Amino acid sequence: MRIAMVLFVVVGALIAWPESGAKILVPSDAWEVQGGFFPVEGDARDLRPSVVNNPQTRYWRSWSPGTGSQPGLLRTKPFVAKGTIVVPYNGFSGEPGISTYLECVDSGHRIYLAMGRTNTQWSEVFLNPPADFCAKDLRIVAETSSTQNYVAIGTPYEVSRLSAFKQSTLPTLWFLVLAWAVISGWFLALTQYASSKRWGIDPIAAGLIGLGLIGYIQFFVYWFSPHLGAVLSFLLVLLGVVWTGQYLSNRGVFSSSSPQITPGLRSAVGLWLLVAIALLALALIGDTGAGPWALNGRFTPARWSTDNQLPGFVARILVSGNHKDLGDFSQWTIADRPPLAYGWHATLHGVLQRLTKGNDGQHFFYLYQLATGVVLNTSWVALFGLLIPRLGLSRFKSLLVIAVATLCPFFIFNSLFIWPKLLSGTFTLMAAWMLLGMDRAAPPLRNDNRGLGAAAALCALGLLTHGGSAFGIIAVIGLTAFYRGMPSLKGGFAAAVVAIAIMLPWSLWQSHIQPPGNALVKFAFAGTFGFGEEKMGVLDTIIRSYHGLSLDAWLVKKRDGLLSLLFGIRNTCGLNEMGTSYSFIDRWRASDFYSVMPSLNFLLLGFGAVAIGKIRRPDDYILQSCVKLILFALVGIALSLVTTWDCYINHHQSYQALIALHLGLIVALLGAGRLGWAVLALNALYGFVVWGFEPLNHFPRFDYVAIMSLTICIAVWVRMLLASRRAELGPLR
Repeated sequence: MRIAMVLFVVVGALIAWPESGAKILVPSDAWEVQGGFFPVEGDARDLRPSVVNNPQTRYWRSWSPGTGSQPGLLRTKPFVAKGTIVVPYNGFSGEPGISTYLECVDSGHRIYLAMGRTNTQWSEVFLNPPADFCAKDLRIVAETSSTQNYVAIGTPYEVSRLSAFKQSTLPTLWFLVLAWAVISGWFLALTQYASSKRWGIDPIAAGLIGLGLIGYIQFFVYWFSPHLGAVLSFLLVLLGVVWTGQYLSNRGVFSSSSPQITPGLRSAVGLWLLVAIALLALALIGDTGAGPWALNGRFTPARWSTDNQLPGFVARILVSGNHKDLGDFSQWTIADRPPLAYGWHATLHGVLQRLTKGNDGQHFFYLYQLATGVVLNTSWVALFGLLIPRLGLSRFKSLLVIAVATLCPFFIFNSLFIWPKLLSGTFTLMAAWMLLGMDRAAPPLRNDNRGLGAAAALCALGLLTHGGSAFGIIAVIGLTAFYRGMPSLKGGFAAAVVAIAIMLPWSLWQSHIQPPGNALVKFAFAGTFGFGEEKMGVLDTIIRSYHGLSLDAWLVKKRDGLLSLLFGIRNTCGLNEMGTSYSFIDRWRASDFYSVMPSLNFLLLGFGAVAIGKIRRPDDYILQSCVKLILFALVGIALSLVTTWDCYINHHQSYQALIALHLGLIVALLGAGRLGWAVLALNALYGFVVWGFEPLNHFPRFDYVAIMSLTICIAVWVRMLLASRRAELGPLR
């Protein structure tokens, strides 16, 4: 532990240490241009001031407003470099007909720069050619025959070893550990405080509610007063780290001897960190050259657009106070997506931006946005670690459930792509757990007013993180009445007041600051974003869409939606974002990304395990819990199918429903004997190969620190599994 702490301090000091400016490698006239490359300006938000402001710097792009994308060839004149070479890049390198590379002039040997798109955002490609790559002259080349997509590159330059280190894997993991220390510190403190006060609500729910409210409030604080937001950010980071330090040192309220310690809390947050590091390391193994867009195409052809960048864009706006910095949003507004996660991103951004003030610009701020997003999106691990033992599963089996879930395509992608949908699923799954009475001692709902109020708060926070959670919330409300009866009048009224009180500030902000903020609602229920029709309300838009839709056409939509959900066919939604599939494994990954049932892969056999289990063990508590989770998930998915217009892909579903579906099927298979365990092993192997390592075939470079970090995480997990197995079942023979 001491070695880890020393390493953490040293890396932090190196990150904060001022860095020197970059050294330009070619002058402004050292370019050879053929065909359709045009001079453009670099973006100071994404690139180094020492380069952007250098009069010798030039940027070129194979697109112009008058001509569109054009074929062409661009290359620098020969240069010599001894250190790390950096090349500014944006566009679609790696798409058919487009390539960018570093070339040895004498031998013709090449190192490809980028194999991932960045759209219009600039990235920095870091290259460290092997000593035997080239004896002397190098040049940068961009060539394109495409009239559909473009590529842009800029003047190459050398950076110091310190500067190169700051954008490597180790500092990125440092950012992640710091973000985890802050966020988990508050979760630990709030959970323990609620436990000690005996408020009559689940301490886990209290901890999650506290985390949600912090992010939600910080959004508004930063919007109206960036200075106050910065002050609060410093306090939040300081206290979070202090509380995590107490947790790690087994002191204070986190002492193992404390009578108020929540069972399994220490282990759960530790697993949270371990999974977050493992997944981020997995993502960083392959270098696409896409910088801030690396995760968008990490699992190509399964990829998505700018949703992964939005938390960073909004955090930059909140911290800077420049509310007009909306150039990255096109026709969208901040109000079109809920704000809760943005507050946490701004909190960490505000502190880390000051920590890295001595750097050559903010060109790598996306690294701490990525780290913050991964920590938020892997909070489901802590929730699993706390809830699964309540079903009566041993620690060994709980670890297995989390391991299998971590290797499911749904969790791999959504834990790393930093839209906050899994965070929403974490809030609302906890609400569903409470409302459905998953704990053995759950009273009738009419006698659980405080639990109902806490669940209402979690549902509101879930909606303030991802609006799609609405379908799962409606589903759980209906099933709650079936399983636990109706709430008391007082409890139902109080729960409604709690939810409205939490939602109201955001509704007022949307309507008064950036109206109307309903583009995604219109798309979900009417099939249009309503751009250019902002004054038309949601209801009028829905009526107009359905006015021209016959019953037969509606039935065709629902049939195609059902086929898409069940078999991954007839779907047309989001296919424009897809990359090119080069193999059947690529096609598997695309199917996993888009389609609900196909993405479950071998877990689908869990439905059979549930059916057989109900016949053989109708009174089994664990099996009954699995049925509740699966039924809740299916009802939520069915509601989405019936009520939405025509886009039924995975990430338009309620995430608490998808999480519950995975959890229910995994636990059911775990109780199905050796055959069930074999199915889980196959599913884990599928995720590890198809989503973990096969995509690396698309990448030009690999990171050995990331490989080592992932290996260590796997070794730690295996050690925990073996230790828990020995403790529960005796020594292995």
